[in-house]
Parts: sequence; C-alpha cells; structure tokens
Amino acid sequence: MARQGASLLNVFQLLDITEISAKVEVPPAQVAPVYQALSDRYAIDPLLTRISSLERTDRWQSLARAALRYDLYGALESLTVAVLTSTPAQDDPMARIEGWERANGSAVQRAGQTLAEVSRLEKADLASLSVALRTLRSVVRTST
Repeated sequence: MARQGASLLNVFQLLDITEISAKVEVPPAQVAPVYQALSDRYAIDPLLTRISSLERTDRWQSLARAALRYDLYGALESLTVAVLTSTPAQDDPMARIEGWERANGSAVQRAGQTLAEVSRLEKADLASLSVALRTLRSVVRTST
C-alpha cells in the first residue's frame, strides 16, 4: 500500500504529460523527459514540499495551499509547452531547455534568483511561495 501511495505523484504527472502531448501534438514519450528535466531544473518537488508544509488551520489556508499547488503544476506545464514549441525536436531534453533559457535569458535569470532566495528561506510562507510561482510563470509569459 505504501508503494502505491508513493507512486501516485508520478501518476498525477502522467496526466499532465498526456495533456501537454495532446496540446502540442508531440508524443508523450518526447514530452515526459522535457517535463521531468524542467521539474528537476526548477526544483518543482522542493517547492511542492514547501507548499505542502504551509499551515492549514482554516479553510482559507487550505484553499491557498491548493491554489499554489495548482499554480505550480500549471507553471511546469507552461514551461514544458514553451520548450517543446520553441526548440528543435531532435535535440535532447537538456539541450532544448538550455536553448530555450538562452533565448529568454533575463527572465530566466530573475526567476532563478527568486527561486534560489525562496529555497534558502528557513521557512517559506504563502507570500514568498506566491512570488516564486509568479516569477516562474512570468518566464513563460515573456517567452511567448
């Protein structure tokens, strides 16, 4: 049962990968490595852990946490779509990501600095995580 529970996060990611695949008309086998590499590169799992550790003493805090999680996965989906639609399909996932980052240098640099600052915080709060997600989403907006 523990193994099944631990694998649910991966199953959830497969839903995103399938949606991205349909949206950009790229096979899931090509989407998945880019999605996972972006997740690793932008420390999505540690951000998700920080979001999950936020207090939830009332309904509003629980809703805010859920919204942040949704926004985080939305940002990862948008990043994946941006990379897939603006880089050569024959390149390996890291080459595609690095090429996309070079083309969006200043926005990527700002996002990287913000994400690094948040990761260094002893305890992230709703404000810092909201800013981190907003910055991550702004990278995609400036690239389109």
